[in-house]
Amino acid sequence: MSRHRSGGYATSGLAFDPTSSFVAGLSYADGGGGLMLWQMTPIQRFIPRPPVQDWPSRRLNPQDEVYGMMALTLIHEDLDRTGIVWPDRDLADTACMTIFCPDSRLVVFQLISSYSHCQLELVAYEVMSGKRLWCIRSESSTGGAIFSPDGSFLLIPEQEGTLGIYRVEDGLLLQRCPTGLSEPIQALSFDPDGKTLWLATAASLVQYVPQG
Repeated sequence: MSRHRSGGYATSGLAFDPTSSFVAGLSYADGGGGLMLWQMTPIQRFIPRPPVQDWPSRRLNPQDEVYGMMALTLIHEDLDRTGIVWPDRDLADTACMTIFCPDSRLVVFQLISSYSHCQLELVAYEVMSGKRLWCIRSESSTGGAIFSPDGSFLLIPEQEGTLGIYRVEDGLLLQRCPTGLSEPIQALSFDPDGKTLWLATAASLVQYVPQG
């Protein structure tokens, strides 16, 4: 349908929002990387933005790019990481997973850096404004967080076989739930009906049953 430049020399952790209108990920450039967010619009409904005087940006990403059947609009480049950057080389050589909340209002980047003592960093942003809402750092998790079906909570698997439950509003840890599993949880997912949670380890796929 279309082909677009993403800015850096590589892009990882790409994910669509539930409406297939936005896409976000980590774009690598010389000396580091940046968290990026684009909007995709069919050319029949695309309205170009007025030119910006200081464009192009430092990474030379196009403001709007039309190719084939789609237009790609760069909404946010280098989302704010003031005070929460990795100790070394910022986002260079960083693994990324990206998830949008069910109503597409928020996007959460899950970052694992080989240059940091912290195993996992999760940073939440408002999609439209790009405002940073909160940051979570965890030494007991390796990523794979998901939103609850109603978008109120974030579930994060932990190496001890527990689930960390965080409030999406402010990133506050509400509780840790034991699962009874002896192996680390590597992935989790709700059924389409949102009523059943499945947990995957290296050896098994089980339905989550609250302990106690």
